[in-house]
Parts: sequence; C-alpha cells; structure tokens
Amino acid sequence: MIDATNASLQGAQVRVQPKGVTVAADSQGEFRVADLTPGSYKILVNYVGFKPFETEVAVQGSDVKRIEVRLDVATQAESIIVTADRAHGETEAIERLQDQ
Repeated sequence: MIDATNASLQGAQVRVQPKGVTVAADSQGEFRVADLTPGSYKILVNYVGFKPFETEVAVQGSDVKRIEVRLDVATQAESIIVTADRAHGETEAIERLQDQ
C-alpha cells in the first residue's frame, strides 16, 4: 500500500469480506491473508486521512494474488476545530509584573 508520493502506509487496515478477516499492513505497506478458500472476495482498505479503497479479488486454488493499492488523500474541505479555555492565571501574573 502506498500513497500518491509512493510512501508505504504502515498500519493501514485491510478487511476481507465476506470472510470477516482484518489485518494491518506491515512497515513496507504489504499485507498477507492466508488460508482463503477459492471464491470471490472484496478487499477494503482504510487509513486515517485517506479515501477508502475497495476492490474485488477472485481466489482459485492455492493462488497467490498481488493487489496494487494506492490511496488518495481525503478531501481538503474536511477540518477539525480545537478549542480550549484560556488560562487566566498566567495572563494576570504577567500583567502584574509589567505594572510593577
């Protein structure tokens, strides 16, 4: 798994449906799901700050499938606002020192 700059996305969450298996990408952005029976599976990839990725994979026999996953950054329109109460004690102490 990589982003648009080809950086690996360690820890990306990979879900295999309908098997219900969830694994995490390793430090190289790779993952492995063993012992899947032949059939069709949906691969869902999530990583904070990136758009989800989804693809279908058909497994036959003891096939080893390689999936190219490139995640795009989520929209820039999303924002987080953090607020906190201002500490009054420090401001008052500074004002008193300046008045002296």
